Formats: sequence, structure tokens, C-alpha cells
Amino acid sequence: MEYQQPAFFEALPLLRQYSNAKVLIMPKQQDYFKLDESLAGVVYGVINPHTDQKTLLEAIARVAKGEYWFDRDNIASMLDSMSERGVAEKSLYRQYLTLTRKERDVVKTLHLNAEHELGEIAARMTISENTLRNHLRSIYSKMNVRNRLGLYKVAGRIASFIE
Repeated sequence: MEYQQPAFFEALPLLRQYSNAKVLIMPKQQDYFKLDESLAGVVYGVINPHTDQKTLLEAIARVAKGEYWFDRDNIASMLDSMSERGVAEKSLYRQYLTLTRKERDVVKTLHLNAEHELGEIAARMTISENTLRNHLRSIYSKMNVRNRLGLYKVAGRIASFIE
């Protein structure tokens, strides 16, 4: 299956939910494919579009049996991507550790209640909205983000560390 973002990724949850499809993808560019949890359970393989016919047929046969198939180039690309993400997440976590205990509580509460207004979040934390805003200003500075959305994105990337 040749894919184009975002339609391909939008279809994955449907494939996972309504079928037992096993997908083998052929990205147009080597670095276009990034390992993502949205692919889990549907994509069983990634193969270079310039792969010879014999290898392609072998990949299709293995994926059809439920095995995984990733050619060497894609494995290297995925491992590099995972390594870079891991380093970036550890760096973000180190920044997170510079926060005070109360600031960390604010990040956790904000992450778990992102859809709520600041007043509601402050009430949950039993602090005033102004105090919450002061904590957020300090957090934005320490975490190098500009606003709640930026903080929410960072919190999502390090969620496994903070929960």
C-alpha cells in the first residue's frame, strides 16, 4: 500500500478496529516513514519501493502469515528515529526535573485536564487562578515553551515519566 499523509494515518484506526488487515507499506522517501504507535497492530512491514521482485514477494508472503518485515534501510531509519526521540525526551525530562514540586503538580494536572479552563484547573488544585498563572509563567520559562499548548505537547511527550 502506498500512502500519503494524513489520509493513510487516519485510516489506520479503522483498519485496526474493523479488520485483520496486515499492511506492508512502501514509503517514497527513506526518512518519510517514522515509527509511530498509530502503526502498531496494522503495519506489519516497511519495504523500500526499489526492492527487487523476489524480495517484495517474500515480504508479502511473510506479512500475510502475520510475520513482520522491515528491510535493513528502514530498520536503520527507525532505530535512528527512536534514538533521537529518546534523547529528546530525556532532555525534556531533565528540564521537567528543574521544576518545583508544585510546578510539577501543575504540569500533571494540566496534562490530565487539558480541556478545562484555568479557573477549573486552579479550583482542582485548590489555588487561585492568579497563582496558577504565576506557576505557568515560571514553567513556560523553565520548559522553553510559549503557552499552554506548548506545555501540553511537552507533557504528552514525557507523560510516561510524569505519571
